[in-house]
Amino acid sequence: MKSLTGMFASVFFVSAMCLSCSKDDDKNSSAKNYFKVKDKSYSISAGSLENYGMDTDTTDDWEYEGYNVDLALFSNGLRLETSEKGYLNVYGTGQVLYFEILTTAGHTLDEISYSFDASDGTFKPGTFDIASYSLAWDDEKDNNYWTEIVSGTLEVSKEGNTYELKVDCVDESGFEVTGYFKGPLQYFDYDSKKKSAPVSRFKKTDHFR
Repeated sequence: MKSLTGMFASVFFVSAMCLSCSKDDDKNSSAKNYFKVKDKSYSISAGSLENYGMDTDTTDDWEYEGYNVDLALFSNGLRLETSEKGYLNVYGTGQVLYFEILTTAGHTLDEISYSFDASDGTFKPGTFDIASYSLAWDDEKDNNYWTEIVSGTLEVSKEGNTYELKVDCVDESGFEVTGYFKGPLQYFDYDSKKKSAPVSRFKKTDHFR
């Protein structure tokens, strides 16, 4: 009887452990969309891609190969809208994580690990030359404070219209900036509009090209 009781106890213990592991696996497999600065996390609720096309301007010092596609990830509290001319407008208050990326195609991100390029160019596909974040973005402010990212990677994979993004960067103060996003990205094509595209896609900031 003792050995039988012990056997049942062992089976129960193993079953409980397997159930616990299963719950942990489920928890890990359903990672939340977020970005984290130092020890503070911010939930991501939406993202956008803006295609600015190839480098056809010979009058400036910014030279690149491939396509200039900008990625932005937005927290809860920020609302994305499409203007009458097809541009991105953002309203509300919250947090924004931004990357200016060079790709081999304008309508999508390459499925690679992009790395930060701190040089003066010419910038090549597979890199991002600007990245930053704002922790208190407000569309009613004339300017929003941005913290620059100075190194790191952005890993991209894709299945259908669903992107999976992994951020592993460092900002100008030496703090880690990490993040994860899985979901669709709202696409804006400015390539055909060229010079008519707004200098700032996010209202009332002069941060972006």
